[in-house]
Amino acid sequence: ALPIYTSASEEVTVTWKKVEQVSNGSLVTNLTTSDLPGEKFYCQRERSSAHLTISAAEKNDSGIYVCKVTDGSESRSSCGTYLRVLKSTPSALLDMDEGTKNTIITAEGIVLLLCAVVPGTILLFQKRWENERKFKIKK
Repeated sequence: ALPIYTSASEEVTVTWKKVEQVSNGSLVTNLTTSDLPGEKFYCQRERSSAHLTISAAEKNDSGIYVCKVTDGSESRSSCGTYLRVLKSTPSALLDMDEGTKNTIITAEGIVLLLCAVVPGTILLFQKRWENERKFKIKK
């Protein structure tokens, strides 16, 4: 939420603008804010403050947000707040707790050990049996 604080009376009008850099200069967009939570641009007004909330911000919501407070014939604007929206972090491929992950890693280790030890042991015993047969033939 982007906050703005004012010492003006309660009868102020709060408007928000978004300023974006484009190839040929700046593009100023007047934001249509809602008083209902859950809307894209939600402006919550309190006694001496207003908060702009951008729900489900996306990369194209990046830009400078300027607030204008009008009290009768007098108006003031903020210097602006820069908002940069980065792409969201990807969700995990398999959403598991740490205990499950540790069990899988342990099982993989046991399978790997068996795949290395069992064939090697079989080869050693085959060689031993071949050597025993050779010695029996020679006797």
